[in-house]
Amino acid sequence: MCIDYTNLNDACPKDCYPMPNIDKLEEAASGNERLSLLDAYSGYHQVPMDPEDEEKTSFYAGDEIYCYVMMPFGLKNAGATYQKMVTIVFRAQIGRNLEVYVDDIMVKSLKADDHLTDLEETFNNLKQNRMRLNPAKCIFGVESGKFLGFMVSRRGIEVNPEKIRAIAEMEPPKSVKDIQRLTGRVAALNRFISKSADKCLPFFKIMSSPPLLTEAKDGEILYLYLGISYEAISSVLVREEAKQQKPIYYISSVLHGAELRYPIAEKAALAILQKPECFGRLIKWAVELGEFEITFQQRSAIWAQALADFIVECTPGNSIPITESNDWTLYVDGASSSKGSGAGALLIGPDGYRSEHALKFNFEATNNMAEYEALLLGLQLALELKLSTIQVYSDSQLVVNQINSICEVVDPVMAKYVALVAELKCKFQKFCLSKIPRTENEQADSLSKFASDSSSHSRSVFVEVLDKPSFVKPRVMEIIPEDRHEAMKLRRKASRYTLIDGVLYKRSFSLPLLWCLNPYEAEYALREVHEGVCGSHVGARTLAHKVLRQGYYWPNMYKDATHFVQRCLKCQFFAHLTHQPAEELTTLVAPWSFAQWGLDLLGPFVKGVGGVTHLIVGVDYFTKWVEARPLSSLTSKKVEDFVFSSIICRYGIPNQIVADNGTQFNCTSFRDFCSSYGIKLQFASVYHPESNGMVESVNKCILEGIKPRLEQHKAKWADELNNVLWAYRTTSRTATGETPYHLAFGTEAVIPVEIGVPSFRVTHFDEGRNGQLLRENLDLLDDVREEARLRTLVYKQKIANFYNRRVRPRTFKIGDLVLRKAGLTGFETRFGKLAPN
Repeated sequence: MCIDYTNLNDACPKDCYPMPNIDKLEEAASGNERLSLLDAYSGYHQVPMDPEDEEKTSFYAGDEIYCYVMMPFGLKNAGATYQKMVTIVFRAQIGRNLEVYVDDIMVKSLKADDHLTDLEETFNNLKQNRMRLNPAKCIFGVESGKFLGFMVSRRGIEVNPEKIRAIAEMEPPKSVKDIQRLTGRVAALNRFISKSADKCLPFFKIMSSPPLLTEAKDGEILYLYLGISYEAISSVLVREEAKQQKPIYYISSVLHGAELRYPIAEKAALAILQKPECFGRLIKWAVELGEFEITFQQRSAIWAQALADFIVECTPGNSIPITESNDWTLYVDGASSSKGSGAGALLIGPDGYRSEHALKFNFEATNNMAEYEALLLGLQLALELKLSTIQVYSDSQLVVNQINSICEVVDPVMAKYVALVAELKCKFQKFCLSKIPRTENEQADSLSKFASDSSSHSRSVFVEVLDKPSFVKPRVMEIIPEDRHEAMKLRRKASRYTLIDGVLYKRSFSLPLLWCLNPYEAEYALREVHEGVCGSHVGARTLAHKVLRQGYYWPNMYKDATHFVQRCLKCQFFAHLTHQPAEELTTLVAPWSFAQWGLDLLGPFVKGVGGVTHLIVGVDYFTKWVEARPLSSLTSKKVEDFVFSSIICRYGIPNQIVADNGTQFNCTSFRDFCSSYGIKLQFASVYHPESNGMVESVNKCILEGIKPRLEQHKAKWADELNNVLWAYRTTSRTATGETPYHLAFGTEAVIPVEIGVPSFRVTHFDEGRNGQLLRENLDLLDDVREEARLRTLVYKQKIANFYNRRVRPRTFKIGDLVLRKAGLTGFETRFGKLAPN
């Protein structure tokens, strides 16, 4: 029975309880000797409904109205609720001997003998929670079974044969929906196919944008392109229109049985001659083309030929079996020019098998060096194919004469090459090197030029890159120090290294063997891991550890990684800002009360009564006394009025005022005002508010005091200002140990709590005695201030000691290149999150 709960689901909030990951469940279920697959009976109907929610599931049937007392299907959160229930029921078993996904339960046992115990534990949990199973769908004590769409066994996870059968027995697609069904079935097997994306990409591309076939016209020339490989053949019939080739028909076929052993010529014929009934409308073409004389013309692999080659190259298959014969031939040639240098080798077998190899040099090489590198490349290729006899042809008279000992080797570089060739030549039973004219060595010559010229057109030839000449190889020499202790020390170090096929490896504690790199290879490894395609500009320690984890080692890895990261410009541009101080902390202490004031502007705030939006704050460096006033506009005149009325008229003319570099302070008008009263005007460092830290600290206290008082009435911040200032002035400060009010006036102010809960001095107030005590306090005020000054010095020294522990000295000289913060240059606003730091 199905009920539409659309409206109920729209009104119901989503339960975001996470569902288990199917792949992880499959992996956890594999590798067990015994499995039992259980299925819950009636699914969701085993979860009771909340009595208050039963009426919400009501439905009309006939003349009656019913509601569910157990959770029905169709509810938005039914799946999440059921998964939550089974997770709670089997919490002690999940991951150990049981996996569950909604109503699919698998009991697993690593050992077959433990399976009955695991089933007993499962049934006890089911019985305790009153859950029921469907016996018709339960399977007990099997070695493999289908769980969540896959076959799980002791061997691992296997694809469901039904999914393979669904593709194999599927009828040819005839509609878009059939194509979508086919691609979905293929995508379901991605997990079991190596490089499935690479293999299926051409198929999906053709399905998304199939090529357009055209119709041939009477009298025009048609072109037939062939593509032949060991296991497949393909052909395409095309026509030319406006210098563009357009396909008419494609044919491709996989070779089977005896067809695999056809010679290349017969395979080419097979690509043309096919059974007419296999291709329907080709019967007409076969009849009409039969009366014409069709000729073969060799043409380079362009346009449609590339399409035919593509079909062949994408057909998987094993490599061509090569049989050893005495008729293997090797053509070699080298080329060196201003564009670069390279080498080419062409190996031809007795059955016509051809193997083309090209070598590009990343070092400067003469033409003779290129010729020798080509010869070494060909000989190494022949040895890899395990050939015993080889006939080599080269167009270099010098190479042929030196190898055949006809002329003397004078150049030391050539001597090294001759020694390498002699070493490889000894590995053949028969070796013959002959000189041929350049005209007969055109194929090898084209390969060498193809490798040396970086601007060459694309060609299906594998090009290797040689970073250094072949004769530059590490030499293994036994050098032992004469000193006995140094020799023992060297032998101990050498025990951690080993040579394998002439390559030095280091035995590692965390990995089997580490390849020891030379300085050039080490530089490349650091560069590739740090800033290559798979690099992320990591730090020095992570960089060295990642290179080590990849299996490489050289002495001073961490030191080299540190130098490499320090030289990386991108790391400097985008690295985190350095917050460690560069200089030791310099503390400021005022000599006496109200002698040194700090000024700052705070805001903007929500516009308050009178249009006030900002706050000007002044703080005395000695007593920590604070004066503040709301402002409606930020002008130097407003600042002058505040200093005159709130500071000079109340506390006298100060000796010094410290302010930031705002235009209200750093202007001619305010400078003249301070000069007229003999006040020294000092400015904080640009973009470094910490140099006026006293005012910045007070600003924070004022904000923290105002915010909790406002609630929803943010515009009343100016009305709450005096209350916050009163609280600040009557609170003792850590640095002085006294309240600003006490240091300023020699006594403590009476605050509201002393009225609500009368204190001793309020209840025993004596006017005459009070006046005498106030005068005594004023006489002792200098002592109190002196003690406060000493406490301030001790406090600031503690802060300086803590601060200086984090100092990392950095000095600059004239001419040094420095980086500015992006926030100061405008890059941050222009590029957002992508801006450098």
